Amino acid sequence: MSRRARMALLLMAALAVTSVLSGCQAVENVQGMLTRGEPAASSTATPADGAPSAGALTPAAPPGGVEVALAAITWPGGPAVARVNGVDIQTQAWRDEVTRQLRLVTSQYQVDWNDQANLDHLPEIQDSVIDRLVDLELLRQLAEREGATATDSEVQATAQKAQEQITGSGRYESMDAYLEDNALSQARFDELVRQQATIDKMITAHGGPSEMEQIRARHILVADEATAKEVLDKLAANESFEDLAKTYSTDTGSKDQGGDLGWFPRGAMVTEFEDAAFALQPGQTSEAVQTVYGYHIIRVEERAVRPLEEPLLSQMQERNFTTWLDTERQAATIERIYVAVPAATPQPR
Repeated sequence: MSRRARMALLLMAALAVTSVLSGCQAVENVQGMLTRGEPAASSTATPADGAPSAGALTPAAPPGGVEVALAAITWPGGPAVARVNGVDIQTQAWRDEVTRQLRLVTSQYQVDWNDQANLDHLPEIQDSVIDRLVDLELLRQLAEREGATATDSEVQATAQKAQEQITGSGRYESMDAYLEDNALSQARFDELVRQQATIDKMITAHGGPSEMEQIRARHILVADEATAKEVLDKLAANESFEDLAKTYSTDTGSKDQGGDLGWFPRGAMVTEFEDAAFALQPGQTSEAVQTVYGYHIIRVEERAVRPLEEPLLSQMQERNFTTWLDTERQAATIERIYVAVPAATPQPR
């Protein structure tokens, strides 16, 4: 995920909701997340003249709004829902975030909370918000420990970039419209920006190097060993690697470019491919290398230490940062004081 995407996820204020609900029962127009509150079609036949008979159409019940979801939640009475190294995640802060996100997703996706299939996911949403607040608190502590808390100038730069993305997207005429649509106050937006600026600093610190040894390679991917041998025989007869890639390769993403995969470091390819490729020097060609994708014939064109390019830079940094954060999470003292209970079944209207 790129830094721009991470910022969008945080500032668009739907992290916990989208991560949980992406696995819900499929609904075509909301990315399989929730059942929309749409009027039910009447099963009563309409007379041939087109005029409905008396009582033929029963008005559909209005969809259950966010108040139905909020009423179904058993809110904890204690002052904290979790604790990170002795620092409480306040119940009210968590409750405010759950409420804001439910309002947001209900508005954006027209969710019908009278549908039990939707209510069934409320505990996941509640727990996901706790998980995110725990991670943010842990990151705050780690940044403070390392002296990596974002400065005012870094926060200002992050805010400027965020606002340019928001107003430049064409979706919002102004920041006020964005804040209203996302149920955010200016103070909460400023807080999210400060969090994001600190996260960016921590990703830079723990995301690994921005330059690595890389190779630029080509490959020809075929389905079976016999075809791979046929290609190797033609290469031995001095036929063009690029032309053979265009003719034989099943990798539609690179075959038209003569099998060119561009530059990549270790960690970007499957292990068998990577081990074979990095064993080669420029100008050398491998034997057939089997992976889950088939049989590869690899030729290395160049080898050098060079900066990582996007999107690979963000992907590598994201992976390294996640590994580091997982280790820090295991070392931290994290107490889950509250775990969401199954949602209540809505009463008949």
